[in-house]
Amino acid sequence: MSATAEQSASPITQDHSLTFRLSPLPKDASAPDVVKAVKEIVTDDLHWVQRMCAGLYKVAVKTPEAAKLLKDRGKVNVNGTEVPVTLYGRPVMVAVLRYPAEFTNKEIVKKLSEYGTVNKVVNTWYRDFLPHTIYTGTRKIWMDMLRPVPNFMWINGYQVFVEYNGVERMCLRCRGTDHSVKHCPLKSSKACYDCRQVQRRTALVPCPKHMAPAGIELPYPVPKSQDASTSAEKKNEASEVDQASDDAGAEGSGTESVAEVKQRKGHSKSKGHKKRRHKKKGRR
Repeated sequence: MSATAEQSASPITQDHSLTFRLSPLPKDASAPDVVKAVKEIVTDDLHWVQRMCAGLYKVAVKTPEAAKLLKDRGKVNVNGTEVPVTLYGRPVMVAVLRYPAEFTNKEIVKKLSEYGTVNKVVNTWYRDFLPHTIYTGTRKIWMDMLRPVPNFMWINGYQVFVEYNGVERMCLRCRGTDHSVKHCPLKSSKACYDCRQVQRRTALVPCPKHMAPAGIELPYPVPKSQDASTSAEKKNEASEVDQASDDAGAEGSGTESVAEVKQRKGHSKSKGHKKRRHKKKGRR
């Protein structure tokens, strides 16, 4: 198989969404002319060039740096004509789930604006009850996506889920894409769901009040399981000694050792009276 055939067989993923519109173009402009004009600016970061109709081309670049360079330039020179370049993005309809219905959409728009340009927001409703409008709490957002939106995020202190065509699933605990939360290596640490701190729940680390899982190296200091168990044992021994001393002082001896007190208590328990069960004689 030739190199050209191999390149054409490679899949174009949804991540290549840094798209621009070139319009209006000169009538004599061809696709090679557009490629040459854009390559002068972004060099090897040009991903594809597509003719949409007469005077309109769409081009995509591979990196955010190339996109910023092309956006800042604002125009390209095609056959001696300055052609405006506008950021197009990948038009996507995004559904935001589980965000409290009583809140406005301002924070949703602010959060999704980090991933592209938000064009329209609609609060969905139940069609079965029309003409009465009863909202479902789900928001649908039409946006030009410049980089992939994660399938879950934290908005205003609430965990919301995001659905759209081509979304990449991530683990709810560590944000890994190669496994689900059921098989997460940090499963033994319940941190983020216990401490109720947003900054901990969104981080890739468990809560500091829990022990570090075996084989997982955390970026912040936490007590090791061995040290924690040793300190717990020492604490229990100290409490037993204090309790034994208090019992000895209460009994008025004042000279008995802790061992003698424990031994005497155990001896007294062993000689305790047992209740006898008497069977009633008589006819059954």
